[in-house]
Amino acid sequence: MGDVIEFTKVPEMDEKIKVKVLELRRYPTFEEMYKDIPFSLFDCEGWTLEEMINSTYEIYSKEQEQRWGVLAIKIQLIES
Repeated sequence: MGDVIEFTKVPEMDEKIKVKVLELRRYPTFEEMYKDIPFSLFDCEGWTLEEMINSTYEIYSKEQEQRWGVLAIKIQLIES
């Protein structure tokens, strides 16, 4: 915790933000993570658990989930 991460908007690469890592939470599955963390923190109010999981599997495979598990990173925007 306390690390700083810089995100760059793609594909333009013209905007950047920096955030500070506040907390790391490890989970065995995306389902466990989504049951633990309110959907509002993902900006997904109104979504079902199934929609959250299926949307995530469009990015990450079930094999990746099984191999590495899931990491939730709580961040805070660093004012520039």
